[in-house]
Amino acid sequence: MGASQSQSSSHARNLLPKIEKDAQICVLEEKDMDEIVELCVTSFVGNATTPGEQTFRWTFGPENREDPPDSCERFKAGLKYYMYWSARASMWYGSCIGWRDEKSGKLLGCALCFHPGSINQPGKPIGTWRFINMIMNVKAPPPDQKDEKTYGPWAKLRNQQMGEAQHELHRLVPGRHWYVYVLAAHPEHKGKGVGTQLLQAVKEMARLDEEPLTAVYLECADAMRAYYEKQQMKSIKTKELADPNPAGEGKMTAHAMMCVPSLLTEKAQAEGSNPKLYPKV
Repeated sequence: MGASQSQSSSHARNLLPKIEKDAQICVLEEKDMDEIVELCVTSFVGNATTPGEQTFRWTFGPENREDPPDSCERFKAGLKYYMYWSARASMWYGSCIGWRDEKSGKLLGCALCFHPGSINQPGKPIGTWRFINMIMNVKAPPPDQKDEKTYGPWAKLRNQQMGEAQHELHRLVPGRHWYVYVLAAHPEHKGKGVGTQLLQAVKEMARLDEEPLTAVYLECADAMRAYYEKQQMKSIKTKELADPNPAGEGKMTAHAMMCVPSLLTEKAQAEGSNPKLYPKV
């Protein structure tokens, strides 16, 4: 059985005061749901100057995007569903960590996580019964899975392929770990340290975990690999995904990124690498 929402929230809430540097890092709850979803959609959809998050661009495909991407209502509707689903799942089986502007209180970043002990089946953060439970809670299946007339046949196939890749990569992670499912920052504040501070907060909570070798794990696309490597994470495995649509965008590479914060020495943090941190695969 997974941890209840109250158990999950209290786990992060108990750890967070030990690492907080200021009031900008906080635990998000049910009352923050609309803000979380809006932030994530805004962060990932893209606009006239930025292309948007690579994984979702590839999954929905060029047939479900317009120029600029934030003008495409079906793309935004699909993103909104998955962001609501991700936030709901992390509230039930993990924690939502937020970063708020000190003056306005506006939510500018969030990390949606599953923490140690909330995942029963290695490589499957949401088991079958949990998935069904989440679908019932959201009250609808994924739009690209149910509405082929609107989204076309390729988005469904890409989505299935992406889910299989996530499970395959996640199975590689040994032992206890924090799984960062979504890391988002408002477009106007990207490059200003919001995501970095959120990731650092998760790493610090992993460092304080009851098991000294607790890891931090996430998946990312090629476009974000260099960023996470700067955060002392290493790609332990890659998975190449082929677009089933011959007229699509071709292949995409997904990376399994991991570090063990308690083993990060000062030298390793400065260099961004430490061979002791990563399993051989």
